[in-house]
Amino acid sequence: MPCFAVGDVDGDGRDEILIAGDVNGAVDIFNQFGTPIRSFAANYTIDDGFAIEAFKKDSDGDGLLDVWETNGFDANGDGKVDVNLPSLGANPLRKDLFLEIDCLVSDGNGDGDLLDSTDHSHCPLQGAVRDVVQSFANAPVSNSDGTTGIQLHVDTGSLYGSNNVISVVGTGGITGNFGDFGGGGSQIPEAGNTVIDYDGAAGNPATNFYTLKTANFNPLRQLIFRYGLFAHQTNLRSATNDCTSGYEEGSPANDFMVTLGGVGAGGNACWGVDANNFSIGSQAQQAGTLMHEFGHTLGFAHGGGDGVNNKPNYLSVMNYAFQMCSVPTQPGVLPGQCDYSRDAINLIESSLDECVGFDNGLYGFGSANWNGNTILEGVTNCQPPNNSNVSADINGDMATTSLAGYDDWDKLVYKFRDLANAANGVSSPVPAEADPDTIERSRQILSERLQPILQIEKTGPKEAIIGETLAYTLKVKNIGRGPALNVVLKDIFPDGSNKSFELETMPVGSEAVRKVQFTVPLTTLNDTTLKNILKVTYKDIVGNEKTEEKSLNTRIIPKFEYTAKLICGLQKDSKDLSFTKGVYATSINVHNPNYFNVPFFKKLALAFPTEEKEPTRVFPLSTNMLRSDEAATIDCVDIKNKLFPAGFPTPLIEGFVVIQSRSSLDVNAVYTTASLGWWGKTTTHSSIDVERIPERKIELEVSKPDLVVSKIENLDVGCPEGAGTCVTYVSVTISNIGTADATAFNTKVVFDPAQSLTVNQAFPGGLVAGASQSFRIKSPRDGNCFDPDCTVCVTVDNEDVVLESNEANNELCESKSG
Repeated sequence: MPCFAVGDVDGDGRDEILIAGDVNGAVDIFNQFGTPIRSFAANYTIDDGFAIEAFKKDSDGDGLLDVWETNGFDANGDGKVDVNLPSLGANPLRKDLFLEIDCLVSDGNGDGDLLDSTDHSHCPLQGAVRDVVQSFANAPVSNSDGTTGIQLHVDTGSLYGSNNVISVVGTGGITGNFGDFGGGGSQIPEAGNTVIDYDGAAGNPATNFYTLKTANFNPLRQLIFRYGLFAHQTNLRSATNDCTSGYEEGSPANDFMVTLGGVGAGGNACWGVDANNFSIGSQAQQAGTLMHEFGHTLGFAHGGGDGVNNKPNYLSVMNYAFQMCSVPTQPGVLPGQCDYSRDAINLIESSLDECVGFDNGLYGFGSANWNGNTILEGVTNCQPPNNSNVSADINGDMATTSLAGYDDWDKLVYKFRDLANAANGVSSPVPAEADPDTIERSRQILSERLQPILQIEKTGPKEAIIGETLAYTLKVKNIGRGPALNVVLKDIFPDGSNKSFELETMPVGSEAVRKVQFTVPLTTLNDTTLKNILKVTYKDIVGNEKTEEKSLNTRIIPKFEYTAKLICGLQKDSKDLSFTKGVYATSINVHNPNYFNVPFFKKLALAFPTEEKEPTRVFPLSTNMLRSDEAATIDCVDIKNKLFPAGFPTPLIEGFVVIQSRSSLDVNAVYTTASLGWWGKTTTHSSIDVERIPERKIELEVSKPDLVVSKIENLDVGCPEGAGTCVTYVSVTISNIGTADATAFNTKVVFDPAQSLTVNQAFPGGLVAGASQSFRIKSPRDGNCFDPDCTVCVTVDNEDVVLESNEANNELCESKSG
């Protein structure tokens, strides 16, 4: 059955003529001038009298016909392939996107290279392009061949090496790539600091985007490649010195620009700078803005399907709060960073269940304390009896509305050929794009509403002896409003070594406990203070890094000491009057009479007889633990094996065994001797002597700091922007009335203990003895303490890290009537 069709039968935007024979016959395609384009045997079906030919099939739904992805694209109908899609990596069973990136470069001194301090390039960093290609490769998008991901192919020309094409493998089995495809990726010389827009001389005059595109983009690619230009600046906000990050011609569309160069009105670099201090954007800024502007051309708005920005439930680089590749990560569940939204999560601000958080429990980020009252409320009743939803403005638009979710990857618009703005010169950009201030405000909105606060606690002995193994307990709890991400708990020991724990995500209310040990080196001196530091690092939802630190000091101070005389060896010289001729042995017995375990440290103070009578040498032996009623022996054999395995330095040694502990012990010494006959053998004459070693209690004069809250005053409230913005102010004076300097400590200020409005003030430099320091502090936003009266309680060294002479005078409270 012959068929005849006229029109754009192959979807390339131009009319053709299709003539088909019968079901088993051939299909012939002619251009509008009657010139044959292609002839091939086709399998087609008949539908309402029209031939639906095989080569018009798009198996993977990416807007690129299978025949193009298999045989290449003939753009001008001359029978020759103009864009060899299969050689660029296209696959008819996998979704493919093609993008050309051109960029502006400035040869500041005109010497023909870009290697001088006056030169700079707006071309994207290789890592930025890789991050974007990787994100598409990892996309949760299913393909016809069973793989997942989108193969993004980015032509950057010779930017990363002539003929060099870099492959990027996705987690679902597909491969994207970028590099020199041999047809685009121009590096365009910049005449000064070029400002670019879509309307040229109209409005704020600038270089017309389409003028640059026409001069540098091969029109034979027009139906296949989207086009992006990395440039200096645009003029969305002002004619010059505009720090707007980028601009696209519409959504969906096929053209966009990334503009991360120049300085703002104040003369400071707009974005991250290169080695010569030119603004070009950091890798994250480049990758995020590239993906953001590219996303507009793929059909995404700042709220996904709408223009509502700053939605905490819209986890996409299209959201200003996450534009710089800071989408939150949940290991094994959500890759985050450079990513589009993967699910449509809906939130209604007038009825928020705090228990399920900003992700509705989908990714495991946990609860969100939207109203900031320290109680988690919601119909899922995670903190009974608080089973009612709350109302809050969570995206900072001063209203409580429905925040619609959006699955970007599922709604991506692949085909752009039929769009009005596919033609050069046709544009309808979104009303606004971000500059650094806009992004910072968006980040701050979500950061404040989902602020994690990690409270850390470290417990362990404040006193120890040399050689003792100290056990520390480390606790961290999230008492904030949102999840803490990428949590790393690190304990730094006194010798500089450390132990780290990767806790990943800590939802609101969660707690982690870890235990560590540290053995006091035997070379440590008594009356030494060992400092152990606990540090936790983490990020909030928008990627702001935070650190909390707490230290614990342990003083090496034995309370009891026992000194036993030691004599070991053989005295053969009858003329040596130090000891009579004979054999001498010492055995020292140690008993623990307590009902608890007691560690004890022992050392040898040795003075062996020589002609010069050398002074005593001190040898640390070891630290041992005695359980209740256990006993231990220290004898000549023990000392020889531990200190002198090759033999005593002289036939006879003498000195003292010194035993130190923090609890009282029973210590006895047993001395035995035997006489030597003239023939050098022991005789039958011997002696034994048992002595109780007296206990000496060590009393060291200790200078200690003593921190007090000496004054609370000037308590008042202010509401700078009306209701809901009130904060309470107070002035506090801290004093050290002790006799020693205080190391770093923290001070906790609680406004209205009933509301638990808590603020911490750090003193990283500590406070010297006799000094005072004042500070003025304010409560959290919406923290009006007066209801009607206000009570403020201040605790100095609230984490108990400073060893003070008086630990009972650290708190002071003051009240003021409303």
